[in-house]
Amino acid sequence: FTHFNYIQKALASGKHVLVEKPMVLSVSDAEKVREAVKTTGQVFMVAHQYLYHRHVKYLEQQVKSGVLGKIQNITMEHLYPGPIREDVGVFWDAGPHEFAILDFLLGPVSVIKAHGEKRHTAGKPVEDYTAAEVELSDGTMVKLTLSSNADKKSRKRIFTGDKRSAIFEDSNNNNFLQVSAGGKDTVPQIAESEPLKNELEHFIDCVRNKKTPMTDVEHGLRVVKNLEAVYSQLN
Repeated sequence: FTHFNYIQKALASGKHVLVEKPMVLSVSDAEKVREAVKTTGQVFMVAHQYLYHRHVKYLEQQVKSGVLGKIQNITMEHLYPGPIREDVGVFWDAGPHEFAILDFLLGPVSVIKAHGEKRHTAGKPVEDYTAAEVELSDGTMVKLTLSSNADKKSRKRIFTGDKRSAIFEDSNNNNFLQVSAGGKDTVPQIAESEPLKNELEHFIDCVRNKKTPMTDVEHGLRVVKNLEAVYSQLN
């Protein structure tokens, strides 16, 4: 909840900004941030760390080259055993990861409709469990399950295309990607590189060479728009 004020103060002070997710907590604030970035001309980057994950980069190549065909359905599960925050619930804490991945793999897409629920299973003032089904503007259907009150960490995404499917899992620091077609599974060998390190190196390069970051303010705005669209339709 502090992000918006800190972003505005930093930009106004002539600082380049790398902000953690979620960028901000409303579309209104996100649009104000975009205007501030345009006005100041500073480098602004959102720390959507998964997009600097080499397995996700490989998956992007598979999607955008047509290897998987047209993506039809996506299942995303992001569960972890706390901590349960006091300022935002699990949807705004973990959800940015998933919607950043969707934006990265599918291109700019918007939420057409969504339905689901949020629960306070741990008795906290914010939700610690969310389940939703989302229809995107390109026709993709997404099933999303988020929990900050799970017994163990589980982060798994299944992408089903009309040619092939892919599974990306990174639970307990074990990264796994599998591409399947016709009963045959392929597990590509991908050189490991810490996503956080990749992210920070990208930000430094953008500052030094005056480049627009891959996860810039426009990307951040799209993610916040989709988050707000879904959250507003949860019971």
